[in-house]
Parts: sequence; structure tokens; C-alpha cells
Amino acid sequence: MGYRGEDFDRAKGDFKKRVLFLGDSFVMGDNVAPEKTIPAALERALDGVEVFNMGVLAYGPDQSLVQLLEDGIDLNPDMVVLGIFPANDFQDIDRSRIFSLDGGGHLTRNADNVITDSMPKFRTVFLLNYLQYVLRPMIDKNHKFLGREYEFLLHDLFSDFYDWELLYNPDSTGSRKKIDLMRAILSRFRDVLGTNHIFFGVVIIPSYPNIVREDAFLEIDIDQQQFERLKDSKEGFFGPENTTSRLCEELNIPYLNLYPEFLGFEEGERALLYEGGDWHLSPFGNQIAGDLAASVLVGPLLSKTSGRPRTGQQSWRRESEGN
Repeated sequence: MGYRGEDFDRAKGDFKKRVLFLGDSFVMGDNVAPEKTIPAALERALDGVEVFNMGVLAYGPDQSLVQLLEDGIDLNPDMVVLGIFPANDFQDIDRSRIFSLDGGGHLTRNADNVITDSMPKFRTVFLLNYLQYVLRPMIDKNHKFLGREYEFLLHDLFSDFYDWELLYNPDSTGSRKKIDLMRAILSRFRDVLGTNHIFFGVVIIPSYPNIVREDAFLEIDIDQQQFERLKDSKEGFFGPENTTSRLCEELNIPYLNLYPEFLGFEEGERALLYEGGDWHLSPFGNQIAGDLAASVLVGPLLSKTSGRPRTGQQSWRRESEGN
């Protein structure tokens, strides 16, 4: 089906439960081997459960919703987990323009989006197939294969940038628009899956600068004055993550917010959670995330444990040590 790892078998076979894990490159694990990803770690931690890694590089929750509707439901999952990277996912759903809100605040699928507005429709399939063969992981401004007119489109599709507006000013008109759209997308996930009697949960993934070293923000064009203001409160850097948590609570969606968990590690250990080069999770970070997802989110839901999944590094460590 085009996703990373082995082909998905629609028949469950000896597995009792099936989980679909959707998200972007953090879920896909494009910097690690397939067996070192979060979905792979989650599968190892749960007996009798198979986990399909449906993460795709640079996807936002809007594209994951389309995946669910087009591919996911037909795979007969018992649960769907959506990985959200708040540092850029709110920006992604606004920029791609796959969905919008109508006058009544309801989610609407747009006929036109960032791709259809950028090129004639008959060229779309050819160009996107061509891109997968010729593009390197990092976009080169002097790329030989495409004209300059498509440069902005490549950045929209494959380059994710930190959402400074949501971090600096979550109450701005632009931020409120993105938050409202994210709320509607999560609501659609919840309602579609609820109608099909499928559990739904969210894993919130924090960024490298937040967890490992705040001064890394200075390498990605943060405003110096804003940086100093945010440094006054460690919690200030986690605005997008906290916004995502609040949306999940408002919508009664079970979730696991990884940043309190990651901050529970000693400062020297936190660097081991990420790859210093590309700022994605390391094999160790993926393992920890998968174990946490199993113990406080997916496992309790699949076993029909009542109540919202707990968070807290200490509770997870005690359970791990006891086992």
C-alpha cells in the first residue's frame, strides 16, 4: 500500500487486535530502521497486537485523516493512534488547505488545495511520482530537476517549519484559525472511529529544542526578544503541546503527552532521546515512546480500562521496574 515496512495483511491471522499508527516522519521513523520506530516498539510491548506503521514524511493530521478514510477503515483496526508534532502540525493543516471550516464551523473537504492551485491537474500525478525519484531529503535551492516556479510548492509539501505564530501569540487571529481547524479534524477522527466502534488516541511528540537544549531555537530563527521571554518560564516553550493537550481533553480524546515524560529524565539522558543531526527521535527515544504508548494509552484502551490514560514519568518507571 506504499507505507513503510512489510505489506499489510488485511486478515488478522493469529493477532487478536490491530492498531493503526498514523502521523509524520516521527511515526514513520525515516531516520531509523523499520524495527526501531515507535509503532514497532509499541507492537513489541503488547502481546497479541499488531501495529501498522502508516506514518508518512511531512504529513499533517489533515492528510492522516484522508489516509484513515481512504485506507485505514478498510484494514479493520481495533484502535487508531495519531501522532501529532505540534511544533509544525497546526501550520501544516492551514498551509495544505485540504480542509476548511464552513460558516457553521463544520469541517469541509476543499476541492482545491496547495497542489491543485499550483499546477494543472493533469500534471499532478506525473510530477509527484517524479519527485520521489529525484528529490534528496534536504531540498536544494539550486535543484536541477524542477523550475523555480515549483520551489515554494516543494517547501509546502516536504519542508516543515516551526510554527512561531502559535508559540509567540496563541490568541492571534491566525493561531485561532489553526486551533479551530485542528479541533475540527480531531473531532472528525473521533466521530468516524466512534461510529465504527474503533478506539482513538493521540500521542503528542515534543521537539528536540524543547527537550534537549533551548538554545537550539536560536538556530531556527527564533526572535531573540521572544526567546528571552519564553526562557523565563520553561513551560512557555511548550505552548503548542499544551494547546494540543487541551484540545484532546475538550474533545474527550485519550492522549499521551510525551514532553512531561521526557523531561522526567535526567538532563544528560534527554540528549539520548533524539538524533542530534536531524532532531528526530533516536532508536532509544522511539523505544521509550512506544513503551509509554503501550503502558498508558493503547494497552489500557484495548483492555477496556476506564478513565483517561495517565501521564507521569515516575508512574511509568515504577511499572517498568516492577515488570
